[in-house]
Amino acid sequence: MPSDEVAALVAAESTTCGSDGLWSEAVGKGEIRCLQRVGDMLLSGSTNVRAWDLRTGINTHSVAMKSRTSVKDMAAQQTEERTSVWCAHSDGRVSEIVVDIASSEPRLDRQFAAHRSTVSTILVTPSLEIWTGSSHGTIRCWSIDEIASAPAARTTKLGCPFYEPAPTVELEWQGSRGSDVRCLLSVDSEGTVWSGSSGKGGTHV
Repeated sequence: MPSDEVAALVAAESTTCGSDGLWSEAVGKGEIRCLQRVGDMLLSGSTNVRAWDLRTGINTHSVAMKSRTSVKDMAAQQTEERTSVWCAHSDGRVSEIVVDIASSEPRLDRQFAAHRSTVSTILVTPSLEIWTGSSHGTIRCWSIDEIASAPAARTTKLGCPFYEPAPTVELEWQGSRGSDVRCLLSVDSEGTVWSGSSGKGGTHV
């Protein structure tokens, strides 16, 4: 396999291809940084976002992103009205990809400015909050409802509205910008969000 290609092995509950009925191989150009499952579809994040049929391993759709950027992390949001996957980008943006369950087709719906550095991790809570962590050690929280109700600052070259909302929470990880926030975890029963960093230890808010 060429060095600029990465193979993702996809396990499905049932499939009609392959003698073992378990695995299929999907190959995409660029480094795959993150995966998110929505029904029978798998989304992979690289320089763009690709959708794969878990039953066949076929790349069914691709969603273009801003050039010279990459997707670092993904988080799913599912409500009765909407199924979305939120993507964290290396240029400080966050994108929402809306998934049409009937057609299994993803589309880029909106973007907003989250950080001045790479958004290294992202989390969506059941209360419809987006938590993001950056490579400069900042943690921010955003209200999805407030983003939706705010006027768009402009339209991007990709044709989607772009927002510049103010975060509802902004923290410095242990007061240091030298720590890359690597992961976030929501404990819904406690109403807390835990974070892990390239520095020592962890914290919750």
